[in-house]
Amino acid sequence: PSILKFTKNIDSQNWLAFLANYTSSIVAAVIGAAVSIYLVFLQIRKNNEDTETRDKENLRLQNIPLLKFECKNKNNEEVKMTVLDTKVEDGVVQQINLGIKNIGLNTIRKSYMKIKSDILEKEYNFELGNQSSIEKNEEITMQFILKLFVDTTYKFEILVYYQDLLFNTYEKKVILEYKVLHLNDGNKYLYEHKFIPEDEKIIEKIPRLDID
Repeated sequence: PSILKFTKNIDSQNWLAFLANYTSSIVAAVIGAAVSIYLVFLQIRKNNEDTETRDKENLRLQNIPLLKFECKNKNNEEVKMTVLDTKVEDGVVQQINLGIKNIGLNTIRKSYMKIKSDILEKEYNFELGNQSSIEKNEEITMQFILKLFVDTTYKFEILVYYQDLLFNTYEKKVILEYKVLHLNDGNKYLYEHKFIPEDEKIIEKIPRLDID
């Protein structure tokens, strides 16, 4: 500026101070604007992620299958009997007809069950349903033959692993408390039972099971 005579009759120090202040203000404004734009885009992305997560969760809840368990008195002649080996030698032979009904909002595409108990010789794994699927409102029956002592309460841990149509995978745990009574209706011993269910929980994948 001095070469071009821009500082003629002007205090150059004041001029330089003015330029320095003006430049720093511009730089600060640019930085502030850039930070503001970055924060806005960051917030937009977070809002989009939250919306996507919420939509996925709503869709999952709209398709979640729910399982209801009961012991049925009537045999199903179309269902194969499965023998469960127990540690009881001199007990009575008892049949347990386990009914599992999908009372949820949509179909189960894959389902497997594990049964274990201190009274059983081993854990038993089963594939449920027709090709492991259970339609909405469909009920399947598993029929088991096993030896038990009378007037003794046994606990069976039932674990069901299943997958909905959106490939969400769940684990459902139910404890079956089962007691054979001295009473007999002429064909079989009567029994008392109670199911103690836990809430479904989402898991990463169905564990590897050796199907019986």
